[in-house]
Amino acid sequence: MKKISNLSKLSLITFMIFGNYAWASDARSYNSVPSDISLLESQVSSYHIKQTKANGLKIDLQTEVSYIRALKYFNYQDNLAAAYVLLPYTKNNLSITSPLGSLSNDTKQVGDVKIFLGLGLLNQPALERKEWIERKNSQTLGVQNINKNYDTPLSQYTEIPEKIHEAVDETIAKTIADKNERLFNIDAITCGLTTTLPTSNYDPTATNNIGSNRFALKPECAVSWKKGRWQTEWYTAFTYYTDNNKYQGTKSLKQKNLYGNELHISYNLGDNLWLGADLFHAYGGETSVNDIAQKDKYNNYSYGMIANYKVSKNQNIKISYQKTFKSTDFSPTVNGGALTYQVFW
Repeated sequence: MKKISNLSKLSLITFMIFGNYAWASDARSYNSVPSDISLLESQVSSYHIKQTKANGLKIDLQTEVSYIRALKYFNYQDNLAAAYVLLPYTKNNLSITSPLGSLSNDTKQVGDVKIFLGLGLLNQPALERKEWIERKNSQTLGVQNINKNYDTPLSQYTEIPEKIHEAVDETIAKTIADKNERLFNIDAITCGLTTTLPTSNYDPTATNNIGSNRFALKPECAVSWKKGRWQTEWYTAFTYYTDNNKYQGTKSLKQKNLYGNELHISYNLGDNLWLGADLFHAYGGETSVNDIAQKDKYNNYSYGMIANYKVSKNQNIKISYQKTFKSTDFSPTVNGGALTYQVFW
């Protein structure tokens, strides 16, 4: 059994990779909101992860995560900005098999804290609720911001014939409306940075650790397009990891950057409900122990689905699902979902 225990420690690498990839962003995560909004979110999720490693180990992990996230939007130099703190509680059920035998282990504890800072870079102005509602209504009519430097209609100037004013006003409005109707007209660009802090307890001798004993930095940018009831978003990100120099006691665990791209397409069924379909691609993230490559490079594709229902004026419920449908040898596969509740004020 000692040989099994020693081999099983290698499986910890799988969970370190998954632990950051699993925090994929939901559709509409970067949508514009009033800058004076605060949000409290709770989520429960369950994911099943499988992996066959190059050394013959077969790993099966059932992980259940519950978290609380406190988020605050604010004004930063007239652009919409956001910050949050996320505290997870994780329960892992680990099973490992090899030609030498099998091993199972359960553990649960508070996980590593995550903090986030985000900033709107294009078409994400910081507006309080009244201004934000007025802007949203004007976008719906297709006449957003005809010219912010000229609040007075041309028809106010009597020195120009009225018919000319009407023609000019109509041309400007039509131009803006046509621009907003174009499919590839970018609606907004937003970027953010998520930092995972090594706040959770870490036991260098344990087989099944929830804490990572390292920092992880994930820069991400989101581009969105809107057309009628449809919204399309593309998220691109990578995660940089610091070294864990207490892996298996005194060994050094290193991990290359893990890259990810997400495509989200969602549709408004009404004022209170929208549905979405997702496509995820993760690649990279190969690990090494004492500079010996572990041949566990990530390269897989997953699809997802999401439904968001507005329960009341300030409450939302979301249900999401994700499943890997294509992966390379030795790359982990993911299958699971989450239920999320949000309240904002």
